[in-house]
Amino acid sequence: MNTLRPDLDSIDFDKLVELGRSLLPKYAPAWTDHNLHDPGITLIELLSWVADAQIYALARMRSDERWAYGALAGVRPRGPIPARGFVWPRAIANSAAADSPFGPGVLLEAQAPVKAERAQMPAFRIRDAVNLTGARLSRMESVLANGVRVDRTRVNEAGQAGFYPFGETPARGDRLVLSFTGPLLAPDVPGTPPRRARDACLALGVNVPVPVNAEVSQTPDTDHAPNGRHRHGDLDVRLAVGPARYELPVRLDGTEGFLRSGVILLGLAQVPAALPDEFVIEMTSRGHGFAGAPRIRQIVLNALPIEQLRTVEDTLAAWSNGLPTQTYELSSGGVCYSAARPAPRVSLVTAGRAARWHAVNDLSEAGPADAVFSFDPQGARVTFGNGVNGRIPAPGATLRVVYDVCDGAAGNLGAGLGWHVTGAPVQNGTSVYGSNPAPIAGGADALDLDTLRRLARRSVRDAHPIVTTDDLEQAVLALEDLRVARAQELRPSAAASAGVPRSEVRTLVAVRARAAGDDPALASESEGWLDAIRRRLVGRMPLGERLRIVAPDYRTLHIQASMRARPGYSTERLAALALDLLTAWLAPVAGTSGRFDPWPLGRAVEVLDVRARLLRIDGVASVVSCALLWDGDATQPVPPASRAFLPLFSAASSVVTVEASAPGARR
Repeated sequence: MNTLRPDLDSIDFDKLVELGRSLLPKYAPAWTDHNLHDPGITLIELLSWVADAQIYALARMRSDERWAYGALAGVRPRGPIPARGFVWPRAIANSAAADSPFGPGVLLEAQAPVKAERAQMPAFRIRDAVNLTGARLSRMESVLANGVRVDRTRVNEAGQAGFYPFGETPARGDRLVLSFTGPLLAPDVPGTPPRRARDACLALGVNVPVPVNAEVSQTPDTDHAPNGRHRHGDLDVRLAVGPARYELPVRLDGTEGFLRSGVILLGLAQVPAALPDEFVIEMTSRGHGFAGAPRIRQIVLNALPIEQLRTVEDTLAAWSNGLPTQTYELSSGGVCYSAARPAPRVSLVTAGRAARWHAVNDLSEAGPADAVFSFDPQGARVTFGNGVNGRIPAPGATLRVVYDVCDGAAGNLGAGLGWHVTGAPVQNGTSVYGSNPAPIAGGADALDLDTLRRLARRSVRDAHPIVTTDDLEQAVLALEDLRVARAQELRPSAAASAGVPRSEVRTLVAVRARAAGDDPALASESEGWLDAIRRRLVGRMPLGERLRIVAPDYRTLHIQASMRARPGYSTERLAALALDLLTAWLAPVAGTSGRFDPWPLGRAVEVLDVRARLLRIDGVASVVSCALLWDGDATQPVPPASRAFLPLFSAASSVVTVEASAPGARR
């Protein structure tokens, strides 16, 4: 295996001494005594020893240099990552006739402890303050942009069959309308400030039958999510009460745009306190729409997002001795830190007054009066200034350090555990709030130097700049969570590129994989899906080049054919075989059977090719007639074979008839 680091340690002490002695006759011919007792030889040995140590150091790399080179490859030091998941409530009241299991509602504080039923499980907590609403989801309806309305209430209450809340081909303007009955906000607790329920979030749990990519964690760590993941601002949610509309900002989208099971947290700050017991929540997608066609099994209220984190506070009275460069090592291991997570919160109490000190990367850039400190994540150590670079803590000051810790990969747990939530009401005589339908995942241990080297090599291999056509096509196909089935860059034609420099805009045609049961005659590449691909790859494009991701130039194809069967063959069976063969032959993506490659981009569909394919069916004697209807109209001309052309064969509207050679012949 080739290495990027050259081997500089190519000479040792003995070779350096021999090299020095061999040069003496040339540079000092009067020096004739080259034995070990000569002081000059001792000096040569000393210089050789120093040179050997310097050469050895050049061939090695310090830890800070390794972290710096890792940062160039996009890998930065971080502590352990907390495992995350969600708890499904045990009692689900989706029926309008049912009573809410939470009465008028309950407010759960942020970071409320959550414990598993089994002993010796790591400690978890709720990520945000949650308003356990007393309302009931009484009706669910899909309102599509074309005016079609589909009632989803019963299928959502059953929670068994999957359905498309925004239709099979989501378009801009499609909405999911949730109607509720009951009080939305939990009542204020006496003795507490008002509006606390509106400072919390409404939690909607989304159950997806199968995630887009089973290998991708269903609870991704949002602090380290790849660029281009579904952004919280892409989902537009409003609360409707009559003609009035109130924005419900998305605080957390653990579903990544309804693509996997998770929790959506909606902010309630703009909701009025005096809200009627009947209201509607409308959900839609901003911009270009969803990255895929969301297919879910159920939406429920009051599902809780949890994370395996706990907050530790170290307090040391009269800690400071007034000396320069004081350090303090944190008492608990597993400190969580990253580029997105802040350093420990440090404050010093002097003469009864607490003052917040701020973290800096380098104390040498601080002034004598700056109340700053540096944090060494590898050593879990806090260091203060020396009076020249950073202020010295006052003698006798009390130190208070607050930081988050987790157990890393040890926090990953299986599905089906029961959970107790502090502050949640007792439901049906049990204190178990609910269970986690999906594994608690995403936890990882701290990033050490060995892991850094592995991740940096992977980053250099997988995230290198996109230069060639093969680079671009392979990068698109590597987006497994977006389910890209085909990718082909449209190169400039020979006539267009003759004598003309290469265009700064590169165009790539992407074809989305079809799920089982999808209609092959429907295009599945939405604007949101195409935009998601572009966002993921645009950062890897060379400077000066722009990327354009487009869908194929689809044209719906209907075939009308008449065939004659050989003696002894069933006409019904031959007609069914013909439709199956045409569906597989003209498919835009490769099928599971592997009988045919997907239809090439830009290749026209000719009548002679269809006739020849039908004649290859065992039992077909001849093809009497064959006609191709484009877009369902016999008067439509044959579409030009553009470079992005793909046919969408509709077997449901095609007609294939088979005449028997002999009456009553069957096989």
